[in-house]
Amino acid sequence: MLYYDIAMLYYDIAMLYYDITMLYYDITMLYYFITLYFDNTYYVSSIIIPQFSIMLSQCSIMASKFSIYHHNTLL
Repeated sequence: MLYYDIAMLYYDIAMLYYDITMLYYDITMLYYFITLYFDNTYYVSSIIIPQFSIMLSQCSIMASKFSIYHHNTLL
């Protein structure tokens, strides 16, 4: 049962991390479109970085779901 609680806690932390990275991505895209309207010298790297962090958070969500599934199959 302790393993299941740890897996659920890991899943909650992964979902929180995903929400934070999605918020960061939305703010970055908003900033990108605002600067694109005024000036075209905004670099693409500022979009790639939040997309990479979203990909990492999705990987952590999948890992936590796998650990919960693995625990449920052990029962």
